[in-house]
Amino acid sequence: MDQASSPIREGADRLLLSGVRIVDLTHILAGPFGSMLLDDLGAEVIKIENPQGGDPTRRVGPPFVEGESGYFMSINRHKRSVALDLRQAEGRQVLCSPINTLDRVFSEPQVAARNMVVEVDHPTVGRLLSIGNPVKTSTQGEASLRPAPLCGEHTDEVLREILRYSPSRIAALRDKGVIG
Repeated sequence: MDQASSPIREGADRLLLSGVRIVDLTHILAGPFGSMLLDDLGAEVIKIENPQGGDPTRRVGPPFVEGESGYFMSINRHKRSVALDLRQAEGRQVLCSPINTLDRVFSEPQVAARNMVVEVDHPTVGRLLSIGNPVKTSTQGEASLRPAPLCGEHTDEVLREILRYSPSRIAALRDKGVIG
């Protein structure tokens, strides 16, 4: 059985991302935290680290607990670590060998079944393909997705609907160059 389809912790097979394998090349904060959240949802996360010291946050402290960085441990829990020198061609080959190409990923039946490719209307580009929402639950319906916005596209809307600015106040801000 493929390792990604077998749970590596008790109950993982019942979680939302069970069977998904993530290769984590991130370090410091945002990336490791994001991949930790994917792990919390059941994904198997394999963290790639430099053999000469690993993730820089392994050395960040205090606090240190028995010589280990509390910071590192707090955002990398439950991951598996592979020490791999990506500066060497062989190291890059090890990393890249099992990864699918985009055409292969998008030809997988579960991609279509989970509605992972959706069409959105962009104001200047027109109709384009985008990635669907990967988080799906039994109680969640499919919501339509908006394309990436143009710069300032929703300025008037947000100021009017959320901040309750009048059209004249918005116009005055635009005249002063405060908003675009």
